[in-house]
Amino acid sequence: MVASSGATYVLLDIICPIIGSSISLALFVSPYKAYRRLQQENNVGEMNILPVLMLHTNCLAWAVYGFVLDSYAVLPINCIGIVITLLYIIIYYSVASQKSRTRIEIALASIHLVLFIYTALAVYVIPPASHHLALGIVANVISLLFFAAPLSTMSKIIKTRNTASLSFPLAVTSLVGALFWMTFGLGVQDPFIWAPNFMGSVLSLCQLAVYGFFTIANKASYVPQSDDDKLADHHEGGGHHNLKEDVEIEMKREASSSLSSERIHLRVDNDDNDNDHERNKE
Repeated sequence: MVASSGATYVLLDIICPIIGSSISLALFVSPYKAYRRLQQENNVGEMNILPVLMLHTNCLAWAVYGFVLDSYAVLPINCIGIVITLLYIIIYYSVASQKSRTRIEIALASIHLVLFIYTALAVYVIPPASHHLALGIVANVISLLFFAAPLSTMSKIIKTRNTASLSFPLAVTSLVGALFWMTFGLGVQDPFIWAPNFMGSVLSLCQLAVYGFFTIANKASYVPQSDDDKLADHHEGGGHHNLKEDVEIEMKREASSSLSSERIHLRVDNDDNDNDHERNKE
C-alpha cells in the first residue's frame, strides 16, 4: 500500500506536472515563427491577436491560482507564459495600426486591472476554504475563452476561404495540452480539470478541421495568376509594396513585350525580302 501511494505521488505530483509544463511551454513558443515573420515583414496581415491576448490572460489567471494556493507545479510555467505572450503582444503592437494599438491598450489595461482586483479579493476577502472553488471557476472560464478565441474570425474565414488568421502550430499544441489534462483530470476524478479541457479539445479539433478543410479546398481550386494579375492585385491591395517583386514583374513584362516586338519586325523584314525577291524575278 505504501509502495502504491509512493508511486501515485511520483506520477501525479512529479511526472504529470513535468509533462504538463513541457506541453505548456511548447504551446507558448508555437506562435514564435509567425510573430518573427510579422516583425520582419513589418505588416500584421491577417494575423489575429486575440488568441495570444487570451493566452496571456489564461497564464495570468493560473499564475494567480498557483500563487494563492501555493501550487509550485502551476505558478512557474505560467509566469514564463506571461513573459512570452507579452513579447508577442509587443511585437504585434509595434507594427499594428493606431486603431489596433488603442484596442490592445484597452484590453491589456482591463485584463490586468480585473485580475489585480480579483487577486486582492481572493487573498483578503474570500475564505481560504473557498479558494480552490473560486479560483478554479475563474481560471477555467478564461481557459475556455482562450480555446474559443481563434474561432472569433470564423465568419471571415468562411466568406474569404482564407485561414491566415488561424495558427496551425497553436491549434495542435492546444489540442495536445487539452487531451493530456483531460486524461489527467479523469484519472484524478477532478471535473475542474477534465471538463474545461474536454471542451478545449473539441474547440481545438474544430480549428484544425476548419484549417484542413479550407487548405485542401483552396489547393484543389488553385489557378496560377499571370504576372499582370499579380501586379494589379499587388497595387490594389492597400498593404506594403514589395519593390523588388514589382521590378521583377515589370522586367518580365518588358522582356515579353520586347520579344514580341522583335518577332513582328522579323516577320516584316521577311515579308519585305520576299517581295523584293518576287520583283527581281519579274
